[in-house]
Amino acid sequence: SSGIGDALAALVWDVRRFVAWSCHAKDRSVPSEYTDLEMVADNMKDFAARFAYRGRRYGVTFKEFTSSHPDPHADSRGEAYLSADGVVVLGVAMTSRPGAAYDDWRPTTIEAFRPGSWIPDLLEMHREHQRALQACEAKARDEITSRRAAMISLE
Repeated sequence: SSGIGDALAALVWDVRRFVAWSCHAKDRSVPSEYTDLEMVADNMKDFAARFAYRGRRYGVTFKEFTSSHPDPHADSRGEAYLSADGVVVLGVAMTSRPGAAYDDWRPTTIEAFRPGSWIPDLLEMHREHQRALQACEAKARDEITSRRAAMISLE
């Protein structure tokens, strides 16, 4: 109920995007609070990245579990971990529905937890993620409304 599982589920994909943007797409803006972004390992959906948030060092890892007999109608399963200064502080098991967007994962259980000063940072990162998502959705709605308005001709 604290929201840290949801926060980590969103953060792993945000950091993955921010690393790519910082290396390849200079037109995308990485929030200024995130610095020293580095992909440590990248094997499609299994990856690890390091970054600093407001000067504090963090890392995220994500691993998707695959079955030798995959069921296209079953949820995908994976785990994400957050480390602070090289120590794992939070681990979350997650699921993704069939057909969901690649970054649409939901926490199921907490696998590791060490209380510490990282918690306010993680919750702040998640609040910023939510604000950015809401702003993006509002912009998309405004663009649709503008296109519809342009198609209406008043004679």
